[in-house]
Amino acid sequence: ARPYSFGLLFVMLAFWGLVSFRTYRLHLYLVLFTVSTALAGLTHYFALVQVIIISFFWWLGQSTSAKKSILMASIFAFLLFLPHWSITMHHLSIGGIGEWLKKPNADFWWQTIQFVFHYHWLVPAFVLAFVLLGIRDVPIKLEHWLARFLLVVASVLPFTIAYYYSVYENPLLHFGTVFFSFPFFILLFSSFVGFPKRILPVLFVLITLFGAAQVWVGRQHKTLNQTTEYMAPFKWAATFQNK
Repeated sequence: ARPYSFGLLFVMLAFWGLVSFRTYRLHLYLVLFTVSTALAGLTHYFALVQVIIISFFWWLGQSTSAKKSILMASIFAFLLFLPHWSITMHHLSIGGIGEWLKKPNADFWWQTIQFVFHYHWLVPAFVLAFVLLGIRDVPIKLEHWLARFLLVVASVLPFTIAYYYSVYENPLLHFGTVFFSFPFFILLFSSFVGFPKRILPVLFVLITLFGAAQVWVGRQHKTLNQTTEYMAPFKWAATFQNK
């Protein structure tokens, strides 16, 4: 029911469209970028912010002809989003979302790091070990470091925008708001691991399994959801089965 999964899907499709257009020079991939960008904006504003940040810095590094094509695709994406513009202006005039969120404290960044690593020291230790073991095989070409710069910006800038807006304007910031940055953090981390490609899926599967276990056992999300309205369908199903 929440927009984060779909927003993340559209962000990644837009990014894939840009990468594929650079590789194959097929304008069909720009159509994918256009539609995905518009859908990202219609799903969640910070998904759109994520696409804008990626697209702008990606655009800077392209050839003149590619810049023109990407610019046109971006204009068409805006035109698809245009019917929603009046609603967006209304949302911006409201500013925040009521009393549900408070201004972030100074320790938000530390909480964010903990959130990314599933609130357990074993995950960052595991990740750091893989980086240290594989970093000797990482290419040091300038183009690779420019790509890493893009990934750093895509990982950090949305957090920074949301943080300062929440402090000085209206609170909007929580972990889900900047969920769309997480894949770019993963890509940034992957760029420092020089292992064969077949090893990386093993690493990510292990991290995912540990994260799922931590959510289920350590953070007790199942128990938490059983005390909220999310449990209502299960109660209804149990009543129906008893009848």
